[in-house]
Order: sequence, then structure tokens, then C-alpha cells
Amino acid sequence: MSLIACINGDGYVNDDRLRRSDSSLSQSSCANAPHHTLILLTLLPLLFNHRSVSCRYCFAGLITIYEYYAYPDNVRPRLSQVLVLPPFQRAGHGAELLRAAYAYCARAYDKGKVIDVTVEDPSPNFSRLRDKVDVENCWRAFPDKDFWLGQWDDTKAAAIREKLLLGKAQARRVFEILQLHALNSRDPAVLRPYRLAIKKRLIQPHKVSPPFSSPTATAVPLRARLRFQAPSYTI
Repeated sequence: MSLIACINGDGYVNDDRLRRSDSSLSQSSCANAPHHTLILLTLLPLLFNHRSVSCRYCFAGLITIYEYYAYPDNVRPRLSQVLVLPPFQRAGHGAELLRAAYAYCARAYDKGKVIDVTVEDPSPNFSRLRDKVDVENCWRAFPDKDFWLGQWDDTKAAAIREKLLLGKAQARRVFEILQLHALNSRDPAVLRPYRLAIKKRLIQPHKVSPPFSSPTATAVPLRARLRFQAPSYTI
């Protein structure tokens, strides 16, 4: 059974068992870290002493959380670094750290104070891990299939953000995963609208809108604008 310990910007460890088992770690200095920095550590039991009923822990991984201000009086925690040492990888410790970070952000602040929990420049492997954890949390929070079979809108985004602290982009990504799970994948008539909705979302950021529009202006096709026109000379 692993232990999740918390170190804040002052170097304070929040677990009495950890302070008793390793006094040097509890005295560790985090003076260079800002006070809005939080580090969650995953510690695994290494040696258990039956006589003194004490246990020594070894470091397995960490996740850092930075607290950013959000107008007018809110916060937006950001997960910045996630590390699991090679001997302990592929054992579920990364998912455990991510769940602990979500639980801390939901518990440490007043209700409604946290806008969402974001991730700073995630790697592809961490994106897959985040999708897995978020999908599991969303499926437990909204077990009704009708919620996932409907169309995506701001109401569902707000419901997911309120319960699970997910941003709009990540919430929609998780919604599409669970919507595919809830749909009848053997029916092409059902999958076609789902596929077109994803295609529309993917090409939307790449659409270029004109700098200005006039109701009397005539739209010029792109091919006509790019067509080479030879110069004309008058003698």
C-alpha cells in the first residue's frame, strides 16, 4: 500500500507517519519554491519493523501543482511536473498521483473557487494517462447513458467542470470517448453524425475568417484569387 505525502512551499510534510519514519525528509528545504507550489510524493513501504510497528518508505514518484490566479477571486491549479522512477513504472502509480492531485484540488479550496485543473504541456504518454483517469471519473460521476448520447453543449461542459474540475477542451475530449462507448458502433447511421461532429471540431480552429465583411461585398472564390493573371500592356 503506497503513501501519498504532501510538501508545500515551506517544506512541511503533512503526514505524521512520514515525519516519524524519516526526519531528514520532514526537514527538507523548499525555500526556493514559491508558496503556491505543492508537491505530492508517492512513497512505497520498503521495510516494516514488527517490534516497533514502524515502516520505512522509499520514494517512487512525484507530481507538482502550481496555483495560478483566476479573475476575480478564483484559482486555477496547474499540474506541471509528473515523475515516476523507472523501477516503479507500469504499476499504476502515475494514475494514483493524478487522482490524488484531483482530490487535493477539490478538497483544499472552497466550493466554486477552483475554475479547473489544467496541465502544462503534457507529453503523449501523460495525455493517455490523463484520458484514462478522466474517463473513469466521468463514467462514475455520470453513469446515465442518456447524458453521453446527447449533443455536446455548454451545460454539459459546466456540469463536468463543476464535478470533476475539467476544462472545456478536456471535458469535450472525454465526452467524445464516452459517447463512442455509449453509441451502437455497429450502426453506420449512428456513427456518421458522431464522426462529422468530431471532424467539425478539429477543423474549426483552422478556419480563417476575413478581417472585415461587408453586406454588399461579393465573395471571390479562393481559386480565382490564386489564379495567375498575366499583365496587360497598352501601346
